Amino acid sequence: MSDRDSPSQKVETELFRSANDEPVFSEPWQARIFGIVVHLCEAQGIPWTDWATRFSEELASAEKKGDSPDAYYECWLEAAEDWLSEKGLVDPEVRDQVKAEMLSEQLSERGHDPD
Repeated sequence: MSDRDSPSQKVETELFRSANDEPVFSEPWQARIFGIVVHLCEAQGIPWTDWATRFSEELASAEKKGDSPDAYYECWLEAAEDWLSEKGLVDPEVRDQVKAEMLSEQLSERGHDPD
C-alpha cells in the first residue's frame, strides 16, 4: 500500500477479488455503488429482482445507444441513481451533491485539479 492509498482503498482492493485473484472492480467507486445497492435492498426489504429488472433496462438502453460493453458499472451507477430516487430512498439534490463530491475525489486521486 502506497502512502497515497487510504485504508478503505486497501480493503476494497483486497476484499473484492475473484477466485483467480483478479480484481472484481477496476475502480473503488464501482465497489462503493455495488455495496450501496446491495445494502439498500437488504435494509429496505426490496427484492433483488426489482433491482435486477431496473438494471437490465439500463443495460438494454445503453446497448441500443451503442455504449461500450465496458460501461457495465457506469450503467449500474446510472440505474442506481434513478432507481433509488424513484423509490424515494435518495433525495435527488443530495444525490447530485454526493455525485459531484465523488467525481471531485476521483479526479483528485488521479492527480487532476477538480476545480
